[in-house]
Amino acid sequence: MLESTPAVIKEAASSKVIALPELMEHIGHYLQQSDHASCTLVCRAWNEIFTPLLWAKLDTHTKPWSKIMYKLDTGEIQRDELEGWCKTIFEKHGHRIRHLGAHWNTIVEAASLETSNCRNLVSLSTELVKHSHVTPTTVLALVADFVDFNNDDNTHEPRQFPWVSEEGMTKYREDIRYRGTVERFFLLIRQNLSLVRIQFPIHGVMKDVSQEYVFEALSQLRNLKELNLVWLPLALPTLLDTVPRLERLQGHSFPDLGSLQHQYPNLRTLSIRTYILFTNLLSMLNHLPGLEELQIESVLGEPESVVPYKEACRIVETSAPFLRLRTLQVDNQLRPGDKYMALFLRMIPNLIRLVNLTLVYAVKNALWEYCYFLDEIRIVDGPNVEAWRERRAQQEKESQQQ
Repeated sequence: MLESTPAVIKEAASSKVIALPELMEHIGHYLQQSDHASCTLVCRAWNEIFTPLLWAKLDTHTKPWSKIMYKLDTGEIQRDELEGWCKTIFEKHGHRIRHLGAHWNTIVEAASLETSNCRNLVSLSTELVKHSHVTPTTVLALVADFVDFNNDDNTHEPRQFPWVSEEGMTKYREDIRYRGTVERFFLLIRQNLSLVRIQFPIHGVMKDVSQEYVFEALSQLRNLKELNLVWLPLALPTLLDTVPRLERLQGHSFPDLGSLQHQYPNLRTLSIRTYILFTNLLSMLNHLPGLEELQIESVLGEPESVVPYKEACRIVETSAPFLRLRTLQVDNQLRPGDKYMALFLRMIPNLIRLVNLTLVYAVKNALWEYCYFLDEIRIVDGPNVEAWRERRAQQEKESQQQ
């Protein structure tokens, strides 16, 4: 009897743990989505606990969604069947979804319908949207709303989508499916005003979106902290004025980089996948005092007739350094801009992490001379960062001895 007592106590303790919904929910956050699905089948109490966790994140890049799309492509399930199933999911569980990675047009449309309960999103990603071979019925209905079938000459002239610029309307007939996806994407934004993170679709049609329409949609999101525009070019000053709480910003290009007029202290991370002129870079950073991470393609030298190199040196010597900047990634530094990159490194003395930058002699010398705290170098065949660490350790040892 005494020998079985520890087992009895252990079983009783386990039963008490399982009986605490708050504790089971906390444990559930460490489980995989497949585990959540299994737990919902154990009993009614567990179903109530784990169902919200199961549907908190819906990412169609992952299983079982990838398997479903494969079955659609192979004809194992029909398009109408899939559309009906997706609509049912968002009607029943849409209110539980917080993070939506919608990479099929069918999902984007089902989530944005009026019958959907998808109104509590925190993050929305539609970076790569796949389209079924046949135009979904919801998009066909959308097309009907925007096409005038009553012309005397019996032609079907499209009426303008509210977000399409006048120039973009000339390319209207290229692919209506993409237009429908973008329309539904903006509907999702307007239906989820608590969004914190948004990733825009990768579509050429995104370049047809008028900036005014985008700014008007983003202005309603008071909690937006992270934004990935992908290919959509937006004027940086207007964007930061529209979303002043933004902390992380990614995009391919931003017009008017050097024309910021106000301070934007909340921005911590900025990724610009294009080249930037040296003076525009300094001007921009002077208005981003809280910036800690910067990613660019390359620093470009100024035309000598505009800002001679000696004048650029004088600007660096008389300007305050950017002390908050800790991480720099430069993906395609061009040779003519190397001397300007070396100048820029003088402006970021607290740099800790360096990624991808091609290190010619002048750049490497500037790193050694001005970036004393460098602690991580992620560059193929780059220098060993141990030299910087050993120098700091040696100087610290010498100071202690004194």
